Amino acid sequence: MGFRIAIVIIAVTLISYWHIMSNLELQVVEQLNKYITERGQYESNLFLLAEDNHILLKKELLWQLKKLDNEEPKAEFEHLFAKSPDGITRNRPELFDGTRQAGVYIG
Repeated sequence: MGFRIAIVIIAVTLISYWHIMSNLELQVVEQLNKYITERGQYESNLFLLAEDNHILLKKELLWQLKKLDNEEPKAEFEHLFAKSPDGITRNRPELFDGTRQAGVYIG
């Protein structure tokens, strides 16, 4: 009698273990699928933002080139940028507008 009860307990334990592990595996797969989808959307949004920024930069650069017209580019460059004591060429702070211009750092 005790032997039969032990076999039933072992069988029920194995079935319960299998059931729990199957459910856990399904939950993990679902969570991974959700994570992958959300991460893909996040990364896609970053690239869309970069694409938008690229379009804005292109428009701004074209506007700046049209504004220069036939002026001497070297004189304009020296007006906008200054070489610091460490040898790095940077935007002149008094002329730099970070909302309309790209920052320059030439080493």
